[in-house]
Amino acid sequence: MDISKLNLNKNDQQILAQFENYLLIVLSLAKNSVNAYLSDTEKWMIYCKSLNLSYLEVKASDLEKYYQISYGDKMAISSATRSLSSLHNFYSFLQDIDLIGANPVDNLTRPQKSSVLPSVLSYEEVDRLLNAPDLNSKFGIRDRAILETMYAAGLRVSEATRLELADLHLSMHLINVVGKGNVERIVPLNDAAVHFLELYFSKIRKSIVNGNETAVFLNYQGHPISRQSIWKMVKKYLQIAGIDKKVTPHTLRHSFATHLISNGADLRSVQELLGHRNVSTTQIYTHIANNLLLKVYNETKPRK
Repeated sequence: MDISKLNLNKNDQQILAQFENYLLIVLSLAKNSVNAYLSDTEKWMIYCKSLNLSYLEVKASDLEKYYQISYGDKMAISSATRSLSSLHNFYSFLQDIDLIGANPVDNLTRPQKSSVLPSVLSYEEVDRLLNAPDLNSKFGIRDRAILETMYAAGLRVSEATRLELADLHLSMHLINVVGKGNVERIVPLNDAAVHFLELYFSKIRKSIVNGNETAVFLNYQGHPISRQSIWKMVKKYLQIAGIDKKVTPHTLRHSFATHLISNGADLRSVQELLGHRNVSTTQIYTHIANNLLLKVYNETKPRK
């Protein structure tokens, strides 16, 4: 993020620039997370300025008013959680450099996460989605390779876009994935993913690559494909596959984990494959798998 272009005075820009370094170096956050945190913090600083309120002297009640005014009662839980996390880290940083004493966010009630389970695709829906790209077209092969790799390795969109050539070990059916906080993990690939990656490399990538670009998945200009492009790509193939449910690229990751557990994988192994720091984050997939099994049982049980 170019902090010099933000609608802040020079002193606030300097504070935000220091906060950016804190997020990158001390907390080791990924660039996308850093930009999101900086955006949340900038909004808060501008709000304080509009009220002639110093963000160094705010109370929890000031923050509560801000969230009510800015987002209202309909604020998404995920947005509220991230925004609060942004400001909590911002005030922790201000504590570290001795500009404030107590962290005002500590006294706020955190929004409760929804109990709604994430959407997953059935095995049949996964097959339809993965088979949707036209392999007779140049970028159909690339898209198939992306979809197969994301499902086979349970990748986040950001992880797929960050894959480098050096991360692939196709002869061993392995890839090195850089996840949140730049934490690396080794994940196996199935035969289908390896096949379509090799097809993409032999027929497509070398014809579009721009210079010495080392990213695995490239766009039309031969540069790294963006997260937005993958979102659009998934939406396109959902329509072609006739899948009428709320699906995002992250649904492939949810489906990967759920299918592993449904087939008997233990929770700790799935945790490592997904790169979760806490096994409690992975436990949600046991609930999804159990719900799917119950649905199958209710639909096929021998006695009604």
